[in-house]
Amino acid sequence: MFTGGGSEADNLVLKGTIDATDGQHVVTTTIEHSAVVKTANWLEDHGIDVTRVTSRRDGRVDPVDVADAIQPDTAIVSVMHANNETGVIQPLKAIGELTDERDVLFHSDTVQSAGMIPIDA
Repeated sequence: MFTGGGSEADNLVLKGTIDATDGQHVVTTTIEHSAVVKTANWLEDHGIDVTRVTSRRDGRVDPVDVADAIQPDTAIVSVMHANNETGVIQPLKAIGELTDERDVLFHSDTVQSAGMIPIDA
């Protein structure tokens, strides 16, 4: 599926996942792009529990913190790849492995990464 842009895609995947699953919880970070932040806030305003994992001093999110935030009713984890303000690259492979182990969908906004660094989907 194609969308008009990254913000629309973030909105669609987060809201769509909640609509399509029994999950009532989303895990994201405190350093997300405003598209994810606004969608997470909207979901929260509509009764969905949202956990926001903080980054370490170096700007990276600890995959263990993300795994610890996952609950039995977590529908999706959303962590951006390359931060649009700091350029910090998040450890997506490690986070993806942890979400796979817990059978939780994993989304990453990679708009800032595309064309700048190699991406192996």
